[in-house]
This record gives sequence, structure tokens and C-alpha cells, in this order.
Amino acid sequence: MKKLIEIHCPSWRLEQNEGNRQRLQACIRRQPTDRPPAIVSLHLRYLLWARGEKPGDYFENPRTQLEQQILNYKWIVENLYDDRGLDFKRVTVSPDFDTLRGTNFPVGVRMSPDGSVVAEPFLQKAEEIERLEVPDVTANHNGKKVTWFHAMKEMAAEYEVTLNGAPLEVHVGLGAFSGPFPEAYAVAGTNIFLWMYDAPHLVHRLMRTVTAAFLNWQRYVRDLTGAPAKDLFMGADAAEMLKPHLFREFVLPYYRECYETFPGERGLHMCGKIDHLLPLLADEMKITQLTGFGAVTNPVLLAEWLGGKAYMTGGPDPILLWKGSPEEIRKDCFRYLNILAPHGGYVLQDGHGLAPGTSLENLHTLVQAAREYVNQNQRRNPLSPL
Repeated sequence: MKKLIEIHCPSWRLEQNEGNRQRLQACIRRQPTDRPPAIVSLHLRYLLWARGEKPGDYFENPRTQLEQQILNYKWIVENLYDDRGLDFKRVTVSPDFDTLRGTNFPVGVRMSPDGSVVAEPFLQKAEEIERLEVPDVTANHNGKKVTWFHAMKEMAAEYEVTLNGAPLEVHVGLGAFSGPFPEAYAVAGTNIFLWMYDAPHLVHRLMRTVTAAFLNWQRYVRDLTGAPAKDLFMGADAAEMLKPHLFREFVLPYYRECYETFPGERGLHMCGKIDHLLPLLADEMKITQLTGFGAVTNPVLLAEWLGGKAYMTGGPDPILLWKGSPEEIRKDCFRYLNILAPHGGYVLQDGHGLAPGTSLENLHTLVQAAREYVNQNQRRNPLSPL
């Protein structure tokens, strides 16, 4: 007998969903919209807290991941009324190693105090890079992802999921998000910054190796799932600690190679302070999407360098969303909206990653701010982009 999970969605949300989806798609394409969308970024640690759960064996058991992710979707539909366009035909689950990077390689794994999994670097000396080879695409933690992917596809048939009584397909995907620099940082740790000065040729060798492994994994996942060989979304966290000349030498050429391999949208996630790197991201890396920028980045500079050129998501400090009053949150939301929304392609979001304990009231304050916002230019010209 299948396990039944029932999801209940208010009728008014069902009615608004198509409009939310179209607004977001127009925003992604940097086309005119009636207003900026507001979408809260939801990470595992927040969703488990919101549902009163703990990680438990989440990282040890594919069945637990499948079921917990369905329940996470149920909580989102029933509790969080932001502007995301929900899929009311299927719920998607996938093997989830949360914040773990370096999954192409035999990195160690430890649990951080907040319940996230993080990599333990295994390169201790620069000379060890010479022995590092591009691994088989299904080795190490990526091999575990593939095994869990197939297991979850079989297990999906054991669940009956309904939305207001109508059946939902349980679809299993296989995420491929990461990026060459987070992979390099995962295997080398902070040593990589010293080696850029002491052994730059070996750091380039490391970057070539992790880039080749990253591209092999991208190709494998797309072949396995049928995803098209276009558009690429990468992270470059930890690279914000580099000065521009080091970023240009050790990061930029490898990310260009990846984007050129999968032409189309050039998506990037960097939630550290990237003020000093924005000219490089805009003019040399030529990103078209900056998803999840951090509150530590100056929105005036974001508007100057990427406004109108890139789809951007980000906004108020998660600490403000956690501890601030509704009025403080609303004020800061309008600060971001006034700076970034006039250029188009902006989604109001937290910047970046909700803290467990953040109230739904505060999240809905953020969402409501976007719904109340009307740009002065739009008052004069309803067709002008927000």
C-alpha cells in the first residue's frame, strides 16, 4: 500500500499561481513586469526547523531524503505565500548533500554545528596537486548521488502525493550545482590562497583538474536526466576573498571555459561581499544571472554594474529578517527595491539564507513589500520595466 501525503492549497493561491509564474519568467528574461516578484530562499536547515524536524539520518538514507523533501514542499505550499510559480503537476526531489562541495573528489565530511555537511580538505601540500587526477564521474560522493538517484526513482512509486485531492507525480532529479572554485577550495582549504603566491603553476593545475571534473559531471547529469546541453549555473563562493587580479588569473578563465561549454544563460551564485569583483563579473565573465547575492554587497554597485544586464535575486540581511521588526524589514526591502527594481530583472529575496527561527510574519513582510512597491517610472508609464 502506498504512503499517502496530502497537500492542501488555498484556492486563491491556485488562481494566482499562473500570474506568479509568468511574472517570474518575464523577470528572468529582463522583460517588463507589473511589479518585482518576492521569493524567499529556502534551505534545508530552515525547512527542517519550520517543520519541527532535525536532520537525523537525512544524509544517510535516500528514503528519508525523498520523504522529507515531499514534506518540505507540502510546508511551502501550505504556509509560505511568496511569488514562486509552484508546479502543481509534480513535486521534484533529488539526492541532497546540502552545503557539501568537492563531491567529485574524496573529500572528508563533517557535520557543522548548524547541521550542515561540509568538506574536510585532503590536500595539505602544494606538491600533492601533481598527483591529483580527474576522477571517474561516478566515483566518490557523486557516485553516492547517482546510486541514491536510482534508488529514489524506485521508491517514488511507493508514495501517493495529492494536491487538493488531485494526484501529483513524484519526479526525481539529479542536481549538478557547484563550480570549479568551490571544488578547489573544498579539496585544498585555505591553503589555496597561500599557494597562489608560492606555487601559482600548481594552483592552475588544480583549477584545470577541478574544472575538467566539473564539466564531466555536468555532461553526465545532463545525459542521464535528458537536460539540454545549454545554460549553466555555478557557484563561486570563497572566491570573494580574492583580490581582482587574483580572481582574473585563477578563476575567470576556468569559468569562461565552463560557460562556453554550455552556452546560453550564465548563472552565478556568490553570497559573500563581491563589490570589488563586480566589474569582472559584468564585463569579463559576462554573467546574465546573479542568484542569491548577499546583504554584504552594496546594492548601489550591483545596480551600476549589473542593472539591466543580469537577473538578480537577493536583499535584506537574514539577521534582520530573523530579529528585526516588520517595519524595519519593510524599510530595508524598499531600500533594495528603490535601488534595483527600476533596472528590471530583480527579485526581492533574503540575502542570503534564512536563519532557523525566522518567523513567517517576517517572511510575509518581505513578500508584501514587493507587492506594495510601485516604481515612480511605472506610475508615469505602465509599460516601463521594473
